[in-house]
Amino acid sequence: MRITTNMIAFNAAHNLSIADKRTGSSLERLSSGYKVNSSKDNPVGAALSAKMRSQLRNLSKAVQSTSDGISVIETAESVLAETQSMPLRPALRCPEPLRPSSALSSGL
Repeated sequence: MRITTNMIAFNAAHNLSIADKRTGSSLERLSSGYKVNSSKDNPVGAALSAKMRSQLRNLSKAVQSTSDGISVIETAESVLAETQSMPLRPALRCPEPLRPSSALSSGL
């Protein structure tokens, strides 16, 4: 009995595997929208891209922190305005004869 191998089928399977990997890589590039997807594509470009993405994330965090700081300042400003108006309220609500300035001026 003699066992033979089908070398043509092995070569076809190998070439199909290579074509499948290349198609997957091309599809990954197209679907991501990035020019450089991995360091295998372009090592220097990948490093620059990673640095730029990191800077972009940091800038967005800075913008968020700035807006949070502005909100804190606005809240403190409104509290200060409310605190400053508090001493005026009782004076406005008191009847005229009970105010100290009017009691002194009336000669009591």
